[in-house]
Amino acid sequence: MTGSAERLHYFPRMLLGSEAFTDEQVYHRTHRRRHNLGPHGIGIVTGLHLVELPREGEAGFVDLVVMPGLAIDLFGREILVLEPAPLDTALFASLGGVQNRPVWISYEEQALRDDMAERRICEGTDSYSRVRETFRLFGGPQEDGFHDLEAAEVFVAGATIAGPSAAGVVPPDIQIPADGSVAVQEFEASGEQRRWMLQLGSVLWDSTQGRFAAAAGPEVLAEGRIYAGFVGAALRSESGALSFAPRAAFADPDAQDFAAVEGRLRIAGRLSAERDVDLWGRQFFLSDAGFDDGIPLSIGRRPSALNSIDAELHIELGEDADDPARRLTVGTGGPANQPVLAVRGDRRVDLADGKLRFPGQRSQVIDLSLGADNLDGPEGLGVQDGAQYTRTSGEVYWYRGGAHDDTAGAPGQGGSTLLRLDGGGRLHFGDTTRQMLNLWRDEYAIGVQNSTFYCRANRDFAWFRGGSHVDLSQNPGPGGTTLMVLDRQGRLTFDPGLKQTLNLHNEDYGVGVQNATLYFRSNFDYCWFLGGLHDDGRSNPGGGQLAMKYDTVNGFAVTGDLRTTQGLVVRGVRAPVIDVQNGMQVINQTPVIGSTASGVFNLDVNTRLTAFSNAQVMVALSDIRNNNAAVNARWRVQPNGPAQPIGPSTARFPIFWQVDDSDGFLVAFSWIAIFTH
Repeated sequence: MTGSAERLHYFPRMLLGSEAFTDEQVYHRTHRRRHNLGPHGIGIVTGLHLVELPREGEAGFVDLVVMPGLAIDLFGREILVLEPAPLDTALFASLGGVQNRPVWISYEEQALRDDMAERRICEGTDSYSRVRETFRLFGGPQEDGFHDLEAAEVFVAGATIAGPSAAGVVPPDIQIPADGSVAVQEFEASGEQRRWMLQLGSVLWDSTQGRFAAAAGPEVLAEGRIYAGFVGAALRSESGALSFAPRAAFADPDAQDFAAVEGRLRIAGRLSAERDVDLWGRQFFLSDAGFDDGIPLSIGRRPSALNSIDAELHIELGEDADDPARRLTVGTGGPANQPVLAVRGDRRVDLADGKLRFPGQRSQVIDLSLGADNLDGPEGLGVQDGAQYTRTSGEVYWYRGGAHDDTAGAPGQGGSTLLRLDGGGRLHFGDTTRQMLNLWRDEYAIGVQNSTFYCRANRDFAWFRGGSHVDLSQNPGPGGTTLMVLDRQGRLTFDPGLKQTLNLHNEDYGVGVQNATLYFRSNFDYCWFLGGLHDDGRSNPGGGQLAMKYDTVNGFAVTGDLRTTQGLVVRGVRAPVIDVQNGMQVINQTPVIGSTASGVFNLDVNTRLTAFSNAQVMVALSDIRNNNAAVNARWRVQPNGPAQPIGPSTARFPIFWQVDDSDGFLVAFSWIAIFTH
């Protein structure tokens, strides 16, 4: 690879071989590919549309063909289709379901021999005299490295360059441009063929029928297509006029978008439009509005945020959206020429003096947000007969200090939340631990400590049904009944009587008392959870851990260790305690040249049991090797007698090993040891 292009130079009586003609082809093909990538880029040049052909007698199903056309791939190669090419269903045979599947095309080369070459080329060689530049179709998802610029492998100056990045490139790094046009890349070597795919569109593949179904619309058949374009600094017209138009003319040029300018457009001459000029961004803009030293003024008509207003005239002074020095003012005139009302650039409204008054009928006088223009806003302030109210569609907060923050429930920097009334009518007292409600002085109240909710009383807590208030302690009042009392000594007392005292969910799940019996009731499972939050799913610990469970199908299950001070008895039989250990032991054994080798390896294994009564081991060959051909070679490992206890929790297993191969290796064997108590 050199730093410049190199071509052949011919002279009389020059000796030419096939390499010279190959170099000549490479020179011209390389420069043609660089021309494709430089001024034009990758993508479809023309044609290559997917066309559906109805199947006779099979409504809803179609055959598909790729129409003639031309495309350029990432490596500058032309993909040429000269006649309609059927799309083979075999390309999609491995894809299940009924869904849209992409169709791809890539450059392909085929080696050919013509009749004359057959007679001239020696038999048994792989030489050929022709190369067909053709194409290949693919169906379904493909590897990113074959079509995604971010995963592509393109080489420049001997290094792989990265795909396009929104952050840009820091010199001297090289990056694939967004259009893939890397004209200075290193092309593949002779005989090498790199693949790059272009998407032609998508088809609706029905794997249940093994056929193509009619797509939902033409946009599906054109899905994912990219087109080659033009890369350059200027377009100049010799005729004095320059026209931009689609290949197929629009019936109505104003009916759809055609060209887009991504960035600012500067026009040196007059701008003429034969149709309406639509301003979708900023308003009509005057960069020099008069006596105000070039401060821009923009005026525009736009839809209003109010539902009943079709349009509004909008005026802007200056370009700084938050500049309080720019104001739209309304005044009554006079010598002082003072404004009564001012709308500032920082979206504040100032009243010079006086009051903001609502002298009309009682109503919601301030809308803090808007819904339908003819209805009261979902958030607002109003006056009723003898009452003032606050309305909200969500929640109401009370803050101390701070500043405005758009996040719901955020008191702003330096602020704190004192109280929140949520959309369900529930009252929240922020995240500060304290006594929130004083029901009578500080002695009878409700509050929160660290990880604790409390109710405070100087003496007892009581729960009554019916009755009315009396000041006597634990008295339910006339017609009332005492349901439960928590006395000053911390004792919880229910009304007397044998019954299911606590119903946790209807009467199917509860706690109760029978004659001389305390019971727990469940319709299905009993579970013990560690951590987590409530979840309605059956036996779901809600992000916590299921510690224990009993159900009617699987019985009693424990997560983790089950500890007993005595043995574990199942159906009247003591269950054995078993520990299983496993591993791989490296021994690196090989015989001397011309002989075999064998021996005994002592494998010491520790058990997690505090003591064991029996130990067994199983072994298997794990890693064996041979340097050359293995003839009558054998490797063997097997237990060599019973285990030998060498401690309260350690057993020694003698393992016999043998290698019958002078250049064989027994590197390691695997083992499983079983201990019982």
